[in-house]
Amino acid sequence: MPGSGKTTVGQDLARVQKYLFIDTDQFIEQELAKKTIEQIFEQEGEDAFRNFEKLALEHISALASSGQNLVVATGGGLPLYQDNFVKLSAIGTTIYLDCQWQTLATRLMEQYESLNVERPLLDLASAKSDPDNLNKKLLELLQIRAKIYEKAHHCIDTTNLSAKEVVERLKAF
Repeated sequence: MPGSGKTTVGQDLARVQKYLFIDTDQFIEQELAKKTIEQIFEQEGEDAFRNFEKLALEHISALASSGQNLVVATGGGLPLYQDNFVKLSAIGTTIYLDCQWQTLATRLMEQYESLNVERPLLDLASAKSDPDNLNKKLLELLQIRAKIYEKAHHCIDTTNLSAKEVVERLKAF
């Protein structure tokens, strides 16, 4: 889920393990689309973004097939479409960073306020004046996505853990 710590934890784990780190959202923005995810959603729509995710996953698969050790942080929706979860599971170990929705909402609003990080499916800009709408959207996303996420090889509840604590648990996998 957005705000669960995928990028922060992924970067830390990759550094500790001396693996290559790829954040699929950053890869899409910098290497494939050459524009922000928000711009992709606005200009081309969600379907175009999901196709970029498929291309990113193909790149990751090729790297893994060549023997490259990777830590990958996917966008929260990537596992849900185009049989991507099955492909991820075949490439390597999948891990679900679970987190209570209240904590996700707090983290997302902190990111938005400090770094102006918007999430197209959540509309954080309006959440300041309408926090109930953010909570509703997070709960809906979690309800839809949890069924897929829970199929991961491992699950870690990050709600009350620091990034360092999560990395320590991940190293065991």
